Amino acid sequence: MRWLKKLIVAVLLAAANTANAGNGDLIVDGKLDVGGPLTANRHTTHTQWYNVATPQAGPSGYVKLVTPINQFEGNMFVLKIHGYRFIQSRPIEISCAGYAYTAAGLIKSSCHTEGTDDPVGIGVENDNVIVTVGAGTTGNWYYDHFTVEYVGWNAKRGEDFQWQFVQNTVPPTYNTNNVFIDDASGTISTTGSIGIGMTAPTHKLSVYDSSTNGFLIDAASIPVQRFAVAGTNKWGFLVNNAATNAFGIYDYTRGDYSLVMMPNGNVVIGTALNVNGQVTSNGVVLTSDVKYKKNLLPINTALDKVLNLTGLTYEWRTHEYKEKNFPNGRHYGVIAQEIERVLPEVVNTAADGTKAVAYTEIIPVLIEAIKEQQKRIELLEKKLTEQH
Repeated sequence: MRWLKKLIVAVLLAAANTANAGNGDLIVDGKLDVGGPLTANRHTTHTQWYNVATPQAGPSGYVKLVTPINQFEGNMFVLKIHGYRFIQSRPIEISCAGYAYTAAGLIKSSCHTEGTDDPVGIGVENDNVIVTVGAGTTGNWYYDHFTVEYVGWNAKRGEDFQWQFVQNTVPPTYNTNNVFIDDASGTISTTGSIGIGMTAPTHKLSVYDSSTNGFLIDAASIPVQRFAVAGTNKWGFLVNNAATNAFGIYDYTRGDYSLVMMPNGNVVIGTALNVNGQVTSNGVVLTSDVKYKKNLLPINTALDKVLNLTGLTYEWRTHEYKEKNFPNGRHYGVIAQEIERVLPEVVNTAADGTKAVAYTEIIPVLIEAIKEQQKRIELLEKKLTEQH
């Protein structure tokens, strides 16, 4: 007959659960014999709709839920807030959980949100656990509604959960590591940090992959992945310019590409390349096609210009300008300030006043100087010949 006794107990438990759905209590008048473990420390409570009921152009503020959960009562709980933001036409799902520990108060608390990027916090006021939704500057609460479902170790009455709207006040700083997921627009935002492939992210977005798969951004219909600075797009990753499978960096301020790396190994630089260090190459080829040039003029008095230049050897002041990564040893060169007095066109002055010399542009002057000198030599040789 033991099976019959278990069946009767099961029927009694089911009936009690139906009759006491609000508080989870089971009342038995007499002896209750159960042939196994009986767990009865889960209680569920629902509250009615709360209407914020501010005017359509009403004041800013935040919504606060004051719960009957005492931070020291010994209660592990979950608060599931369901809401509807009328102006945004969005349903809201907020889950906050924590442990009201008898020895330490509220611990291990956090929140997860869907449908809103309003800050959500869980904390304690006057020893009672509260949840805040919104910031002091959050507006458009017109006709918004909220309700909460409580699940926890200790029984609670629905009427003991109190909703409040706090006007023009910044909410206290509580645990606000909530994550916002908006399925409609596919965005994720958080007041904490997001880690992919790791459990303790140290930045707003941290990605770690121990395999060789790496990090992939795949958006075939979007040519440039953008980065925003102060709400304005400043930089972007070029992923497939003109179907060339190129990769580069796009500058939205200039409206052009600053750096492009082609599949064939070529690198295209938009304007200028500044290198703090030595450049090593197997060859440098400079564009010099006549089709790109205009206002062609001969170089006059080239020899006089060269005679006013000074070539010298020198060493870089490496210890004073370590950030420049100057090479050690002696070098051959010229002084930019001296060159500027003779050939100002080949000297570039940076914004900080530092001067640089386009050495290759001195070569045409040397060519013409040699030709002028050769003419003088030939003329002297002719005079000597005629004298003899």
